[in-house]
Amino acid sequence: LLSVSLDSGVEEQNGENRISLVEQCVCPIGYSSFSCEKCSSGYFRDQESKTCVKCACNNHSNTCHPETGKCENCVHDTEGFNCETCKPGYYGNATQGTSRDCKKCNCPLTVETNSFSEFCYLDTDGKSTCSRCQEGYAGRNCEICDQGYEGNSTVLGGSCYKVGNFSRCDLAGSVSQSMTAVGEVRCTCKSNVIGSLCDKCREGTFNLQISNPFGCERCFCSRKSTNCTNFVGSKFMMHASFQDDDLKLATIYSKQVLPHSLHNTADEHYLQRVFSQGEIKRSALFWHLPAKFSGSKVASYGGYLEYTVTYSWNGTKIPSTTYDVVLLGKRFGIGYVGRKLRKIEYENGRRVTYKVPLNEKFWRFSSNSHVSKTLFIVFLGRIHKLMILATPYVEMIETRLHKVKMESGVENKSAVQLPGIERCSCPDGYTGSSCESCAVGYTQSGSSIFGRCVKCNCHGHSSNCHRQTGVCQECQHNTTGEYCDKCKLGFYGNPQTGSTCQPCPCPHVASENSGEPEATCSMDKEGEPVCDRCPEGHEGNLCDRCKEGFTGNPKVPGELCKPVSSCGCHHAGTKSCRKETNRCICKENVEGVKCRQCQRGFYNLQKRNKDGCTPCFCMGFSTTCRASDQSPERIEFSPQSPLPRDLVVTTEDLSRNISDFEVDMHSKLVRFLVNTWFRQSNVYWKIPERFLGNKVLYYGGTLSLMYFFSSLVDSKTNSITNFIKIKGNGLTLHYQDHTRVLQETETNIEILLEENRWQKPDRSIVSRDEFMRVLVHIDAILIPVSYTRQTTESRLGDIVLVAASEKNNFLKPEICDCPLNTAGPSCESCVAGYTRNGRQTSQCVPCQCHSHSTQCDPRTGVCKTCEDNTAGKHCEVCAPGFYGNARNGGKNGCKECLCPLPGSSNRFSETCFLDKDGLPTCDACFEGYTGRRCERCSLNYTGNPSTPGGKCFKVPVKLIPKLKIIPESLTVQEGDSAEFVCNVKSPRPTQIIWSRRDGKALSKRANVEGNVLRFKNLQKSDQGSYVCTASNDIALRTAKSLLVVRKQQLSAVIVDVSPKSRYIPVGGTAKFSCTSKTASRYSITWSRERNKPLPSSSHVKDGTLIISDARLSDGGTYTCTGKNALNIDRAIISLHVGVVVKPQVSVSPRKQIVDVADTVKFRCSASAGFPSATLLWQRGDGRQLPQFSTFFSRTGVFKILAASRRDEGEYMCTARNTGGESVMRVQLLVKGRELVCLKT
Repeated sequence: LLSVSLDSGVEEQNGENRISLVEQCVCPIGYSSFSCEKCSSGYFRDQESKTCVKCACNNHSNTCHPETGKCENCVHDTEGFNCETCKPGYYGNATQGTSRDCKKCNCPLTVETNSFSEFCYLDTDGKSTCSRCQEGYAGRNCEICDQGYEGNSTVLGGSCYKVGNFSRCDLAGSVSQSMTAVGEVRCTCKSNVIGSLCDKCREGTFNLQISNPFGCERCFCSRKSTNCTNFVGSKFMMHASFQDDDLKLATIYSKQVLPHSLHNTADEHYLQRVFSQGEIKRSALFWHLPAKFSGSKVASYGGYLEYTVTYSWNGTKIPSTTYDVVLLGKRFGIGYVGRKLRKIEYENGRRVTYKVPLNEKFWRFSSNSHVSKTLFIVFLGRIHKLMILATPYVEMIETRLHKVKMESGVENKSAVQLPGIERCSCPDGYTGSSCESCAVGYTQSGSSIFGRCVKCNCHGHSSNCHRQTGVCQECQHNTTGEYCDKCKLGFYGNPQTGSTCQPCPCPHVASENSGEPEATCSMDKEGEPVCDRCPEGHEGNLCDRCKEGFTGNPKVPGELCKPVSSCGCHHAGTKSCRKETNRCICKENVEGVKCRQCQRGFYNLQKRNKDGCTPCFCMGFSTTCRASDQSPERIEFSPQSPLPRDLVVTTEDLSRNISDFEVDMHSKLVRFLVNTWFRQSNVYWKIPERFLGNKVLYYGGTLSLMYFFSSLVDSKTNSITNFIKIKGNGLTLHYQDHTRVLQETETNIEILLEENRWQKPDRSIVSRDEFMRVLVHIDAILIPVSYTRQTTESRLGDIVLVAASEKNNFLKPEICDCPLNTAGPSCESCVAGYTRNGRQTSQCVPCQCHSHSTQCDPRTGVCKTCEDNTAGKHCEVCAPGFYGNARNGGKNGCKECLCPLPGSSNRFSETCFLDKDGLPTCDACFEGYTGRRCERCSLNYTGNPSTPGGKCFKVPVKLIPKLKIIPESLTVQEGDSAEFVCNVKSPRPTQIIWSRRDGKALSKRANVEGNVLRFKNLQKSDQGSYVCTASNDIALRTAKSLLVVRKQQLSAVIVDVSPKSRYIPVGGTAKFSCTSKTASRYSITWSRERNKPLPSSSHVKDGTLIISDARLSDGGTYTCTGKNALNIDRAIISLHVGVVVKPQVSVSPRKQIVDVADTVKFRCSASAGFPSATLLWQRGDGRQLPQFSTFFSRTGVFKILAASRRDEGEYMCTARNTGGESVMRVQLLVKGRELVCLKT
């Protein structure tokens, strides 16, 4: 065989040349090449179906062998025919189809240096098991050294080696050891370890541990030092003593539980703290441990907190929180979740002891993120609060806390090293084992969690200050102030330069019992002192000269300027005296030759009053008054349990009140724990009612109180007093003072009740009239709770109100000469039976009570004890249960309501009214009653309330009909039909009525048949809610259904007919269906060619043409016409009717002789048959047709593409219809040898 050639083609992208007779097909998915004879990439040829199917590689490969389907290039560490198994060194279930199916074997670690088995597998518990541990290793994951071996294979670089070979290297600090040629041990150290035997920590690290892959951990030292060693000391236990310690119960956000919910009980050898669930049901409560469990507890690292509790609940186990213990810092906190992670359940009613390790392992932030060791030590260094969960479930019965103890450490050079705790070498200004605190003489600066310690800024006048706030302590050199930056009262200088403050050289400093305020002075620009509070009669920079009318030598210690006695003026009312005329110059509000009396409209002549006398207030009703000799008793409030309900925390507008407090056992103050909402709002303490109301007799007096606050931030000092408010008679006044308070410090605050200490919200001054109007009726005195955004706690107590006389104040309350019907020291009240009707400036007028009462509130005019069955602010309406006209003043203006009978036993409405027809109508019938006088029973109630003692009773549920409408709602289009069925169950005969809910009558398109409501040809007006009412002899019930009717949505008609043509014998039946593919509303008509009438035996049903008992003349074409408002569409079908005739078959040629590989073609046809025959080719011996043969039924051609010797034999073609069948046989002979393909 020589010179074999084959013309072929190659595909080009430019497409300029075309090859005739070669097709280019558009192939379906999975097929490719010119004639789709190949499978696409990612598909293979299935040997049974001969179709292309997708590679099955479990998502670990995109390619496979095109014939066998074996997956190629498996990824994700998989292998196998279908990438269905994990490679050696990996384990898992590769059939899950994800990139994480196979994981690296951990034998015991995944790194190469610590992998001591090449194989592992996924065990039944879902974890890996190593199957071929190397010699010297044992355990499920080769994590144990076998017998005769020692070492640690679980640390990075660790291994197992035979006992006795090497033993000198420190196992905690080394990863391996070897023997030199001369027999010396050579140790390979971990990264943070040094020394020939790997037994020392590298500089900047500490705590050598075998479990640490680096050997030693880095020094933390609050990032202030890199030099540390192991803490040397001894452990001790801190215990909570429930009898003495301040152990309280609150939410994590400090919403306090009232103290009376808690009590101590004796339990064997110790006390226990008991809480019975009461006030707070839906919040997780925590025991807040005493202060000794707070502060710096770095030495507790590695220890534990142990507590014993008994939880009792009612069986409903709805968790209230995920934390068992909460450790709260200044800004945020962390919670212990170890019990939950270990899936340990609480035990109901049983005493259980829990041990909480004080390391970072099981602690989480609120975001559930892990806590690093660094941050855990930061929290231990600054514990704000330590809390133990008291209510693990929402519905608790009782919680008992039996004992609490916490392990800590104390430094002791002769003791032992405490693992995990560092002892840092701290720089100047820092102290603590981890440099977590500021040393004496230093204070914190900066807002980071680590902070910075700076020297106290006391200007050289103190060496000590508060470690958090920086406020100086024990100021010297006559200085004061937060930073020793001011001179004490009575001294002057510039302490900010470090100089000492000198005594004020004012002459009256040396005087004693002068009754004057202590002398003060300031320093002028030249540095010289200037006295700023000279006593009366003195003048000059140093008060060293006498004014006109005074005499003396104030430069001599102890001598003061005194009035010249020759004038004989009254000291208290005189400004000066003219010696040449002996004339007294009176103060502003004083009169008389010797200035001895107040002018009209003024009272209380006092030397310390610059105007001499105080204006009379008297509510403006009188100009005559005198100083009161009355001394009202002091009013006090000292916290005790239970607290009065009128001590509240409120908003500025008094709209929201909170009274959830406790009494602090140490300070004896009321404590309020401030949550986030209150920090963001202006909230105040509102002191109890006993300090409010009419307090005109306390004019000039003092309100004192003890105040304390805590803050999340290290606030320096804060002015609280200028936030104090007093409200009364529509006025709000702000107190003006500059008393400073320190956080975490109890401060006594004094508030003076005199007008010159207060101002209005717009900062304008307050007149005496305005201030007295507030004192006439004080609505509220407000002390700020949260005046910084970071306040966490506020305390208040020891509130005392005293009169001016008790404080020796020159101001005194007034006693006025009041007009008729007016009373009170300042004419602020009305006598009994009179009122100002809510207008404080108006005259007192008789009470307006329509003759039904003689008493009313003197301020508001609201009547008291209305009689004659009347009620209302002015006894102007009838009391509940009565009707009539109360305004006529008669005794019988209000009559008893008859609802329906007199007496309470037959009164089923508490109220009634006189209706337009002049008769009473009961307007609040009880449930189950109806009618104008509640004289009938309501729906589903039975009885006779109109008889004495009669009542209405609810019909038992089992006697009330039960009903359900199907469907409950229905949406249709205009022209459609609809149906609702009302299914009723009732133990008694029942009547059913259909109605519209809107009261309209049912439309003519509606038809009711028993319990069924039907509609035809629906219109938009039929839309609405329909009610089915089912009633028996004692009860009824209704149900509603909704009918929605939408406007008809038209779309174009596209007619579809089936079948397109049909052959039937004479007398047979033919059916042709005609529908629209798109339109929902349309009409169908059938017609015949050339306007012939439809056959007499035909009819149309639902668009289907049915021709029965067909005749020859019925054959032909028929047209289906679809029509709606948008368009018309038509489709044509063919009907063939004939006499059934058996077909005749013929085949050409009858016999063929071909060579191997030739193409064979036979043509088969049928004639003379009716209906049309179907053709079928078969082999004469019953075998299957050749593999490469085809048959085209339309042409009747049977073809064998490449004949072989196996294809030789007899074939037959069969023509078949309903009249019978006809068969013709043909012969095929194939000569020559079969071709043999040789593989080279």
